[in-house]
Amino acid sequence: MGVQDFERRLERLLEGTFTRTSRAGVQPAELVTRLRREMDHGRTLGTKSALVPNSFIVALAEPDAIRLDDLKELIESELVEAAREHAITLKAQFAGPITVGLVSDNQMKAGRIEIEARIIAGPGGAAGSLVRADGTRVVLGADVVSIGRLPECSIQVDDSQASRRHCEIRGEPDGWVIVDLSSLNGTKLNGSPIQTARLTDGDVISIGAVNLRFEAS
Repeated sequence: MGVQDFERRLERLLEGTFTRTSRAGVQPAELVTRLRREMDHGRTLGTKSALVPNSFIVALAEPDAIRLDDLKELIESELVEAAREHAITLKAQFAGPITVGLVSDNQMKAGRIEIEARIIAGPGGAAGSLVRADGTRVVLGADVVSIGRLPECSIQVDDSQASRRHCEIRGEPDGWVIVDLSSLNGTKLNGSPIQTARLTDGDVISIGAVNLRFEAS
């Protein structure tokens, strides 16, 4: 899904929130465009690949922020996805989890957007996430991610071949590692059984018939 798709989704999301006749108000597509621009400007060369900002504070004038308030969390989520897609376009990675926060600034004029974009390192170095078959995403953070049949696991797997606590994803200074917890039927990475392995972008973790794709950005 490209950035233009995100722009169209934001337009639909905010339909009726902005008056089309108001030239002073922020338009939805501007948020994505400005976010992309800040990523372009903040792109820097890391030890292994290019890095782009992963922390964004988006400041809006008070009238615009008020219009957006009811949809604030949804917009922030859409902008996180837009950032992730743009990083792929730039062939860049994030140093940590992507965060976007919309804030109000009563000193700003209506229609203005100011974005503070920073590169903030997270646990395990580059940001990572696990994507389920239905497209839902689990962002990796400071805590160990447990996978298995138990309801208290971070990711519950409904498969008879999965153990109660099947495997874990752990953050290390130079990346993410998957560790099989002596499961009965084993854990596969890209079709091969593993005990411990370092994850790279695009790896597929298989637990029984359940697949999880690792994305490094």
